[in-house]
Amino acid sequence: MLTLLGIGMVAALLLLILFRITSVLVALTLVPLAAALAGGFAGSFGTWAMDGIRGVTPVAALLAFAVIYFGVMNDAGLFDPIIRALVRVVGTDPVRIALGTAAVASVAHLDGAGASTFMVTVPAMLPLYTRARMSALSLTCITALAAGTMNMLPWGGPTTRAAASLQTTPSSLFLPVTPAMAIGMVFVFLFAVHIGRKERARLARASHDTVDVVHDAMDESAAEGEVGVLWYFNAALTVVTLAALFTEMLPLPLIFLLASAIALLVNYPQSDPQRERLTAHGSAAMMMVTTGRVHRHSDEIGDA
Repeated sequence: MLTLLGIGMVAALLLLILFRITSVLVALTLVPLAAALAGGFAGSFGTWAMDGIRGVTPVAALLAFAVIYFGVMNDAGLFDPIIRALVRVVGTDPVRIALGTAAVASVAHLDGAGASTFMVTVPAMLPLYTRARMSALSLTCITALAAGTMNMLPWGGPTTRAAASLQTTPSSLFLPVTPAMAIGMVFVFLFAVHIGRKERARLARASHDTVDVVHDAMDESAAEGEVGVLWYFNAALTVVTLAALFTEMLPLPLIFLLASAIALLVNYPQSDPQRERLTAHGSAAMMMVTTGRVHRHSDEIGDA
């Protein structure tokens, strides 16, 4: 009976979420409640729910402050020089463009958010794909591979959900699989080389020559935006934060909380801009906490 009830609950969750009948939060809240009532566990449901909330609170705090920290770093332009340099280096060779796509997507996915990864990678690389007459499908494929592999980071949704289920810390779960993730990233770049070679061969068979048909805005911006002292501070803060995370000098949620507070104070000294940044990334943090996913509003996507 309990097995059938559990299978029915999972099936109902998948139905409601995949067909977008309800939001993920509503489905994950009401379906387990309905299953508990149907199984005769009404008296125990409250206790079980509170035990679950207490168990995942550290993970929820880690996710929330990770989103805020990397959101502030992105707003402050920490990743812009890196991405501009990568785009400038790849030129028009399909293999180098494919490798550059994997590198840009890997850097963009440091915040653990798939939406922001595509919003950063696609606008930066699409003009190069168009200029070289490469398939845009290759761009999305390489980006998805890099994002999927990088999502194993301790603050990524899959790792944090697995850690909550196993009642352990994300870093304890992540460190043993670090070699597997490193191997995975090697294969991402190898696959990018394979795609680049296939594109190069396809273009060589084409009857027309590759010409510059699209103005590449990134070429202009590549020479702009000289880094200053603030950029070096943000880079150093990020390195220290990541080192503290992997060595577990402090509890992981506290590390991101402290790093977020320092980043806000240094990059936005006034209280009003600090509140604006918290508000801007608050919805993404809330979505990540409640469902393990990050969505961006349409206006944010337009701004990006």
